[in-house]
Amino acid sequence: MRDMAYSYDRRFSADNLTTAANSDGKVYRFPEGTMTLREWVERYAVKLLTGKQPKLRYNRVKYNRMDGHEQKQYEKDTSEPTVPYYEAWTEEGTGQDIPKSLFDAYRGKIRVEQRDRTRKP
Repeated sequence: MRDMAYSYDRRFSADNLTTAANSDGKVYRFPEGTMTLREWVERYAVKLLTGKQPKLRYNRVKYNRMDGHEQKQYEKDTSEPTVPYYEAWTEEGTGQDIPKSLFDAYRGKIRVEQRDRTRKP
């Protein structure tokens, strides 16, 4: 029981809470190694990409089950860019979706490009 209490206290220490608040505390596995998303952007990102993308991804099975009117609306929803997205890219061409808060934090430090995603008919 003592070990569990120790790990509980250690997990919620002040140092760990400030680290988690700054980097969201989640650790991801990238090709470059295991780190938080914020650390990955700080170390490897050379370009930030933003734009709009369609709110739905095209799904052939769903499309084939619809009637004509629903299909027209579905084509519109899967082709017109309406929802914003944010990405960070490395020199090697590895891209990673990032949250808007992280994008805003590094907007002035890293080059930003704008590009809309569209589905090709």
